Amino acid sequence: LIGTNLAGVDIIGTVASADPLWILVALVAFALSYLGAAWGLVGFVPETVSLRRVFTAQVALGFVRLIAPSTLGIAALNTRLLTRMRIPLPSAAASVAASQAAAFIVSVPLIVVLGLLTGRQVDFGISLSTIAVAVGAVVLTAAVVLWLVPAVRTRAARAWRSFVERGLPRLLDAVQDPMRLAMGLGGNLLLTLGYGVALYASVQAVGAEFGIATATLIYVSGNAVGSIVPTPGGLGAVEAALAAGLTAAGVPGAEAFSAVLVFRLISFWLPIPVGWLAWNRLQRAGAL
Repeated sequence: LIGTNLAGVDIIGTVASADPLWILVALVAFALSYLGAAWGLVGFVPETVSLRRVFTAQVALGFVRLIAPSTLGIAALNTRLLTRMRIPLPSAAASVAASQAAAFIVSVPLIVVLGLLTGRQVDFGISLSTIAVAVGAVVLTAAVVLWLVPAVRTRAARAWRSFVERGLPRLLDAVQDPMRLAMGLGGNLLLTLGYGVALYASVQAVGAEFGIATATLIYVSGNAVGSIVPTPGGLGAVEAALAAGLTAAGVPGAEAFSAVLVFRLISFWLPIPVGWLAWNRLQRAGAL
């Protein structure tokens, strides 16, 4: 479905006609998500580590996502980075698992809050509380379908075991240090909001009127689907989920797919060459 719809979109024309000011907003918001990702990891590492090097590693993930499923690629690179900083492998793996668990912990109440906020807005002449329900239904349906795939179930079970065995103890340790916990949770919140604002700005860039809370809700829901799909960066699934969410929220089909195209160019394709440069820099420094 996503391929069929995107096939009818003029990629060059879409980007060329997009509002450059909103494109800039999307780029800045996306760049802030790197800082959020770095804070979200450092907050769960009790040892002293270089925030600058961790930030560079998050940029490098833009390249890694092209060759590995998103969740696995993030875990593998961050674990390798921490071990190269002389942190024992069990502790490094525990910190990464705790950071990923924190991302989930932040997402659940954020979805609830965004659902309540969208219920108070009227952007399209219809109740956005209905939109929130529609978006949730689309994501739930996609999750059920994906759960029927054995590879997806295996990955979900592996991630749960990793959290219980490694992430939960480290998460409980962080609770005892309010500053570390605030950095870890706040970083993951900034990461999510950065992507949400980038999606909102992408929708505005193609000329559609849209609420920022609704855009963030759609991103969080779409990313949840994409994170369990065993494709690089959730390729295909993320586009389909975001497009479905936007159209369910009242964005016309052509504008919805154009907005998704702009958003994925900024958040997936553009970071590849930048991530490759960061990857090589870390390798030359012996950090990976």
